[in-house]
Amino acid sequence: MDFSANVYLSKTPVIKSILQKRFKNVFVDEMQDMDTHQYNLIESIFYDEGNSISKIQRIGDKNQAIYNSVKVNEIWQSRSQVLRLNGSQRLSKPIVEVVKKIALYKVMKLLHY
Repeated sequence: MDFSANVYLSKTPVIKSILQKRFKNVFVDEMQDMDTHQYNLIESIFYDEGNSISKIQRIGDKNQAIYNSVKVNEIWQSRSQVLRLNGSQRLSKPIVEVVKKIALYKVMKLLHY
């Protein structure tokens, strides 16, 4: 599928600007589960090396990746402006105490409610 999309983009470059105009704001949730070819396609259309008129927001948690950590580091490149969500609505205090000891990527703090 990504091959076809890339061929289409290269043969019809105007589609990139059409998609950027159509989708001014792009939210990618569960970023940690995205595969490299998906990441590259979305980045080429909606980030476009910083030249896109679209605003893209990538949301995810590296500690919840269904792929291995090498894959996550391969596709998850932080940009100059990063807003971190340090907290969870899903974890109780006892679970936070366990998780913070085994997390692959340390976070500033884990909150519970």
